[in-house]
Amino acid sequence: MRIDKPGFGVDTNVFVPFQLFVLLTHEDALKGADLAKLGAEIAEASKRDSASMKTVAVLTMAFLPATFFAALFAIPSLDWKAGAEVATTADGSGSVIQSNFWVYWALTLPATVLVFVIWLVLNSRAWLSEKRKINSNEGDGEEDA
Repeated sequence: MRIDKPGFGVDTNVFVPFQLFVLLTHEDALKGADLAKLGAEIAEASKRDSASMKTVAVLTMAFLPATFFAALFAIPSLDWKAGAEVATTADGSGSVIQSNFWVYWALTLPATVLVFVIWLVLNSRAWLSEKRKINSNEGDGEEDA
């Protein structure tokens, strides 16, 4: 119906605000669709980032042992020249491991255990706080029922 000719049964006091309402809700729906599209793009980017992080983790696991052994062979606690002498001499008097090699293990093992203990403590605290939160939410729901 047209609004420009009053008196044809259209109440402009009701019709114009209704048209504005329809236009505004239509605009909101379009913006919501745009936001949904952006959300899907962000989710896809997150998925690609997650795949990249998995690749980095796999490569780290692949190269970490090699890095460990490279660092181990570079420390002065091992004498490879003495090891070569062991292979060539019949009495086997030479030793690759020097007297200060125990320092490597004395530092490495406690540091490794400390890292795992810290990780376990942090994870258990997060798990306990999450469990408390779930239990408190369940308790609130029972009181309301």
